[in-house]
Amino acid sequence: MLRQLLFPAFLVAAQAASAAPPPAAPDFPVAGLQAPSCATADQAPDRPLALPELVDIALCRAPATRAAWAGVRAAAEREAQARAAYGPRLDASAGPEARWTRFSGGRLPVVTDSSASVTATLSLNWLLYDFGGREARISLAEAGRAAALASFADRAQAVVLETGIAYNNSIA
Repeated sequence: MLRQLLFPAFLVAAQAASAAPPPAAPDFPVAGLQAPSCATADQAPDRPLALPELVDIALCRAPATRAAWAGVRAAAEREAQARAAYGPRLDASAGPEARWTRFSGGRLPVVTDSSASVTATLSLNWLLYDFGGREARISLAEAGRAAALASFADRAQAVVLETGIAYNNSIA
C-alpha cells in the first residue's frame, strides 16, 4: 500500500513543481520550477476534493514550502548579484564645501577670506580580469541555488506524502 501511495505522491509533487508560483513570487523564473497556484487555496470547497486538489491546497498552506520557496528566491538573487560583478561599476559623489578664514596680525590690516564651492566626482570602473574570483563566486551561487531547489523539492515531497497518507487514512 505504501508503494501505491508513494508513486502518486511523487507524480503530484512533479506536477506541483510545474504549476504557477505562489503569490509571493509571481515574477520568479527558476529553471522551470514552479509551485502550485494558490488562488483558490483559502476558499471553502462546495464538493468533496480529490487527492491532487488536496495536495495543491496543502502545498499552498504549508509554511515549510513557503519558507523553502523564499530560500530559492534568495539563492537566485545571490546568483544574480554574483553575475553582476561582470558589469561596470559607476560611482558618483557630490558635496558642498565652505571655508572662512580671518587673518589679523600686528601692523597688518584684518583680512577676511571666505569661499564656497561644490565638488562632484564621477568614476567608472570595470574589472577585466580577477584570476577566476568572479567565476568562483558564480559557481558558489549556482551551487547554493541548486541546494535551495533540492530543499524545496524535498519539503514539497514531504508535504505531498503527508497529505496522501492523511487522505488514505480518512477514506479507509
